[in-house]
Amino acid sequence: MKKPHFADLKVCILTTISLLIVTACHGSFYQNTGEIKPKLSALPAECRLVKHELGESCVPIHPKWVH
Repeated sequence: MKKPHFADLKVCILTTISLLIVTACHGSFYQNTGEIKPKLSALPAECRLVKHELGESCVPIHPKWVH
């Protein structure tokens, strides 16, 4: 007669719970914050517009080193 594998069941349950938590937190990271995106004319002359997954960013043409 075989003993039940409770250790395997625990690992399966913990993995499932971990995946659910990661999935739930990941969805809220990409939600729209309701911010109004600036128009191209409103950007400073010393930056360039870079598009990425989370929207657009103004990157300085001549960045300064931060110590």
